[in-house]
Amino acid sequence: MYRETLHNRAAFGKAVVLSMCFSILLVVAARAEAQDTTGYAGLDTWEQMEYVPEHNIPPAWIFPDDGTRVTQMANSGATALVSQNSTDAPVVITGYVRVERLTWDEAIKYSNGDKQHVKLDDDDSIGLVFQSPNGDLVIISWKRETQNETKGDMGWARQGVSIKHLSADGQNPWRREEIWRTNDEFSDRVQNLVEPPEDDTGVGWEFDKNYHFTGVYMPGEQVRFIIREGVPTGATIYDESAQSSSLPSSVRPGIFNKSQAKTAYRNSRVAPVIGFTGSYRSSDRSPKFGGRSVGFVVPQQNGADGPQNMIWDNRDYGYSMVTVSVNNLIGGGSYTLKLRGQRNRRSGCGSGKMNNAVNCGAIPDNLSTLRLWFDSGDNSDLPSGRYTGMLIINALSWWDGTYSEVMVFEIDLNTAN
Repeated sequence: MYRETLHNRAAFGKAVVLSMCFSILLVVAARAEAQDTTGYAGLDTWEQMEYVPEHNIPPAWIFPDDGTRVTQMANSGATALVSQNSTDAPVVITGYVRVERLTWDEAIKYSNGDKQHVKLDDDDSIGLVFQSPNGDLVIISWKRETQNETKGDMGWARQGVSIKHLSADGQNPWRREEIWRTNDEFSDRVQNLVEPPEDDTGVGWEFDKNYHFTGVYMPGEQVRFIIREGVPTGATIYDESAQSSSLPSSVRPGIFNKSQAKTAYRNSRVAPVIGFTGSYRSSDRSPKFGGRSVGFVVPQQNGADGPQNMIWDNRDYGYSMVTVSVNNLIGGGSYTLKLRGQRNRRSGCGSGKMNNAVNCGAIPDNLSTLRLWFDSGDNSDLPSGRYTGMLIINALSWWDGTYSEVMVFEIDLNTAN
């Protein structure tokens, strides 16, 4: 039984600031035979925003009972569902998205009587948003096909990914053109950070396909958007980053929709970015996800490489090598940083490669622990300096294909001391 809810337009709630520390607890355990969704975002507690009303059709965010999924069903204007919590620390939002065609009955049901704008097959935008308490927006928009809207000053919106920062002035509402246009800024309130190709070679989303998304937000630094086919380890469709010192210092992450009906998000999760200064060990006393046979892989990404597939090897007591592209803030230049990774099986059979999911006997609390560390012996050609970069690691279950956990590491390693 589905529960349908259309949230009212509302002002921001009181911000709850998330704290960030280096000893992040990673949830990586559970019984493999049952899917446990208690760690996923309660999307039905998030707040709806309607940035630019269009036609007479309001957004329609529809929630299943468990709160792990939501579908935006209406051909409405720019809207978003944003988390209740605000954070001034680096943050990552992950999850799955899929777009389907409306049936005629669905289109009429959610048209609010405006049959003129009923569409069964559309080509508009889905994505993510980071919304600041003062109303600034950082919008990541993924458009299916290029359109030239000839009404008024709308102009071109091109297929592919665009990222923009909209600076609120505290007085005037957003205009459709400010959100719609992808390759020109229309007003001084808009800063385009990533523009899709003007030759329309950008890849648009497709109907009836599952995608996994990762959005990383670093206040005052950068925003990054990764789309993969189907699953967190699927082929990478986009990996786009944008740097800007003007990015808001505090945001509420959320999911974005512009006139694209029947867009379903599920298993969305908001988590802190993990600070890495030379060593990291995950731990958690709450066995909820993935079972005891959890391993760790490095999915395809710009600037990093490592084991991409899980293995099962009861004779392995070694470690994995992970490489990350980093920048030297002291001496300048880009370098390759080498890190070691191990999974601690904690059951009397010691540690092994990070992607080895093997277990041998009872594992205390069903936990699998990731250890990641810097060893100077592996980096003898690395000049003294302070190195920064980003690394994404996925925790996966050998037995439970529904389980995945995305971990984003912000590397800040000082070898000059």
